[in-house]
Amino acid sequence: MEHTYKPTKILSKSELSHKIAAIKRSKIDEMIHQAAISSLHHAKDSGDITFMTKLFEVMPKSSRRMGLKKWAMDNAPLTFDADKQTFGLKKGVETVNIDVKYFEKIERITLTADVSAGVGF
Repeated sequence: MEHTYKPTKILSKSELSHKIAAIKRSKIDEMIHQAAISSLHHAKDSGDITFMTKLFEVMPKSSRRMGLKKWAMDNAPLTFDADKQTFGLKKGVETVNIDVKYFEKIERITLTADVSAGVGF
């Protein structure tokens, strides 16, 4: 199957200024953080960790995605299966047992990653 690619339109200065302003207004970082915290909270309440995988799946393949992965494993008893591209619970852990007050203290997802060292979201 042959792929055809649509050329990327190069924006004028005015269009570029509007595009950058729209990206800033989108508050994507806050949305990702809220969805990640909510995924951990849901996992704590129900044992269902699939939302973290779903969030990971919809993120573009970038340092932000790698940062989410690192953040999730740093803040919850989660592992990541690189072959299946899914999160799972660490061995011997039955649930994401995190005190609700802890969620208020979890640091924001870092939006940069040291990809060269294999470390990141």
